Amino acid sequence: MALSQVLWSLAYKFFWVTGGTDGMRVPTPSLLVGLIDAVSLSYTGKIVAYYYYVLAFFLLSVGLMWLIVHSPFGKALQAIRDNETRASFIGVQVQRYRWLAFLMSGVFTGLAGILWVPLNGLTTPDILVWTFSGRIVFFAVLGGFRSFVGPILGAVAFNYLETYAISTTVYWQVVLGVVLVGLVLGMPTGIVGLLSGLHSAVRRTT
Repeated sequence: MALSQVLWSLAYKFFWVTGGTDGMRVPTPSLLVGLIDAVSLSYTGKIVAYYYYVLAFFLLSVGLMWLIVHSPFGKALQAIRDNETRASFIGVQVQRYRWLAFLMSGVFTGLAGILWVPLNGLTTPDILVWTFSGRIVFFAVLGGFRSFVGPILGAVAFNYLETYAISTTVYWQVVLGVVLVGLVLGMPTGIVGLLSGLHSAVRRTT
């Protein structure tokens, strides 16, 4: 988040490159290397085509992440997460694995940005503000960061929650903040952890 704030400041300073507060216009792309000409489609057709375009990248990314998480590299990262000292004692190069994990997370985040910007047709330095990056952290906390599907469920739940809060009150950011604090205090394992606990409780009673 600190790095994103530095980049945000640089984006404003180098306005002759980034456009400053006006941002940069992004032309509508040709999807699938020209197989789908999004320019010639109607507005509705463009949205539908781009939806499936992003969905395909999403499914491929999830599949690749699944392989990474269940690979020896992914198991080493989980060992570092659970107990860094013990992981280093058994020979895991903690700093190297963290650096590689940082690079891979940057690749997936960059891909998300590449897919997000053409849909809006405009990119501004505001997307570098830490609050925008914090949404991803919110996804993981809301869904449950110890589960593979947790951040995915968290992203879906967050979008519904944000839409409801915006349509209900002008203080929607306060609502989201209260929800986040409540999650940290009362449901630290997120939605997935809560559902798993309820499932275990039901099984014990039956």
